[in-house]
Amino acid sequence: MSIKRRNFLLLIAGSAGALSLNTLGGCSGKIINQSKVSSSKLSFGFQPIKGAIPLETTALSAEEQIKQYSEYEIIDDLVLPEGYKYQVIAAWGDSVGSERFGYNNDYLAFIPTGENKGYLSINFEYISAIPWMQTYERVIGRALPFNDVKTALKGKR
Repeated sequence: MSIKRRNFLLLIAGSAGALSLNTLGGCSGKIINQSKVSSSKLSFGFQPIKGAIPLETTALSAEEQIKQYSEYEIIDDLVLPEGYKYQVIAAWGDSVGSERFGYNNDYLAFIPTGENKGYLSINFEYISAIPWMQTYERVIGRALPFNDVKTALKGKR
C-alpha cells in the first residue's frame, strides 16, 4: 500500500486533534459539573475569553451555561484575554524585500535564537481562490496578469 505524505500528515493531525478535543469538557454536548472544576479557574494567570462553547475553566453552573451560551456574538478579530495585546507584523500584500507577504498562511512558528531574538517561520500553501481573486487588485494595487499568462501559455504550445 502506498500513502501520500499529505494524507499521512492529515491522518496524524486529525488523530491529534480528536484526542485534544476529547479532553475539552464542553465539546461533548453535556453540561459541565461545576463542582468538578471549582479550583481550575484560579490556576490561570488570566481570565480566559468566552469562547463559543463552555469549557471546564468557566466553572459555570448548568443554569449559568444555558443563560450565557444561548447566544454568542462572533467577532471578526483576534480575541485575547484582558491585559494581552497583539501587533500585526505583516498583512497580505505588504512589501517584504522585493516580494509581497502571502495570503492564507497555514503554519506559523517562532524559533528563538537568543534573548528577544528569533526567526518567524511562515508557510503559505493553498489559497482560497475566489476571495483571493476578488481582493487581489485592492490589496496588491494591480490586476491579476491573466492575459499575460494566457499569452505566455499560447507561445509554449
